[in-house]
Amino acid sequence: MRHIEKAEEPASFTKWKEQGDENWDPGWAEFDGAPIKQTVKQALLQEQGYLCCYCEIRVDEEHGHIEHIHARHSHPDLELIYTNLLYCCPETPRGQPTTCGHARGPNDPVPVSPLNVDCEARFLYTEAGEMLPRDEDDADTRETVRILNLNEPTLRRFRAGVYQEVADAQQDFSTDEFRRWIDIELQRDEDERLKPFWATKRYVAETIR
Repeated sequence: MRHIEKAEEPASFTKWKEQGDENWDPGWAEFDGAPIKQTVKQALLQEQGYLCCYCEIRVDEEHGHIEHIHARHSHPDLELIYTNLLYCCPETPRGQPTTCGHARGPNDPVPVSPLNVDCEARFLYTEAGEMLPRDEDDADTRETVRILNLNEPTLRRFRAGVYQEVADAQQDFSTDEFRRWIDIELQRDEDERLKPFWATKRYVAETIR
């Protein structure tokens, strides 16, 4: 899980919300499907480097959904608060395990959020692609993995591939070459996109020698 630092909400989103009066109260029903939603999606995607806020697979405007840290069903007052919004991966096809926002349900709290400054330091990633708490006694991190189903087999397989990629680079490159390579791998590209499974890649680079 990568820490996400929230920026200021788009000015056009602020202006749209300020149009509310006694005759029109902007809420999720008005927001959903309105052009302003695309503006908010784009802002969230840029903040997150086009990665799902939880599992870090690639997402875009058509493949993903706006996620509420505090569920809008139980916190309707926060449904259009930008600091409560993240961007999450799409629902999996029928018959496949759900993950991330679709796995947590409408009311499950997520004990460790991507907005927590220390979230990156609380997870480790194994060679087999498992996502686990670094501290065995960290019940909140373990519960976050369970709620979001972050050890779903497909995610484990992708993370295992990233783990092996970094391990191979460490074997093949000199120390300086590897440092230059991983610096590039962890940077945004010219389109502001990060590589999928960024946190896994960073963890392996920093901890496996």
